[in-house]
Amino acid sequence: MAIVKMDRLTIVGLEKDKNDIVEALTNLGAFEVISEQGDDLSASDVATTDPDSRLAALQHDITRLEKVIELNRTLHPEKKALFAGKRKVSEATFRQAVSREADLLAAVSRIEHNQAAAAELSVQQHRLQAAQTMLEPWQDLDLDLAEEGTKSVCLFLCSADSADQVNQLREALNEDVPESFLHIAAEDENGLRLVVAAWRPRVSVVQGHLRRLNFNPLPLQGEKGTPRQQMDANAGLLAANEAELDRIQRDTIELTRDGKSFEILYDALTIRYDRLKTVSSLSGTQKTFWMEGWVPFNLVAEVTKALEQRFLVATAHRPAAADEEFPILFNNRQLVKPYEVVVEMFGP
Repeated sequence: MAIVKMDRLTIVGLEKDKNDIVEALTNLGAFEVISEQGDDLSASDVATTDPDSRLAALQHDITRLEKVIELNRTLHPEKKALFAGKRKVSEATFRQAVSREADLLAAVSRIEHNQAAAAELSVQQHRLQAAQTMLEPWQDLDLDLAEEGTKSVCLFLCSADSADQVNQLREALNEDVPESFLHIAAEDENGLRLVVAAWRPRVSVVQGHLRRLNFNPLPLQGEKGTPRQQMDANAGLLAANEAELDRIQRDTIELTRDGKSFEILYDALTIRYDRLKTVSSLSGTQKTFWMEGWVPFNLVAEVTKALEQRFLVATAHRPAAADEEFPILFNNRQLVKPYEVVVEMFGP
């Protein structure tokens, strides 16, 4: 397939017409702007006199859309042919998606809210499941875990792996803390659960022996309710959270279903971002601007004529020099537009 020859086109125009000129070149779809830094940029990359006003907001929305598009591909996978070409979108479809920008970004916000809520619920689920695991060996203990003793007596709930640990603790308490009481609340294959009561002035000594002998305190001591009551309450919360997570997942699946529109809006906002960013590289005066770019040689005359008919501009063009790098355009009839289309693109 032959490569289309390119001409370097220079345009000098009025500052007030810059956006309209750039928009017209954008519609042509075959003009590559040359920035002052020498980078080739699409004509759609330039279209405003204030490139810094919305860059941060646009970049934020582009990043948000990118995440939603990835989520769509996960939730709605599509099989593509091995040598499938680039996506083709009609002008009507493109404009329809862009016209729904506010609605699509609102859907993005809902998706983000859903993901944040799901993440928080998942953390709650892990915490509740961990609590159930800790409470299960204590479920037969008929004691409110909020009960930590009296003004003079402190209660400790802890577990041990073996009877030897318990015997060592009993001996240590008998010797160092005679004002104490040790009760084995339960014993099974999971170990032994103990209730230790001690005189409050001797609490630090008891705690030292519990740590030395590797007893495991019940972290949930101090929470209101017996272990069984707490487990029942946790089970209800787990079920409610699971139902809410399911609702959020279904809502997110529905919100991400229109992946094509999100992709089109992503492309549109990327163009808008590049347009805002690149305008700062265009030179000119307070009332004029100038720009250079590459255009297919067989369209130069029509493009120049259409510009001069609609705007007050001065133009000049020349073939690409041997040492110049220019964009490659293959001689594809769908890419190189005929004269009638060029005239229509530049029409008022």
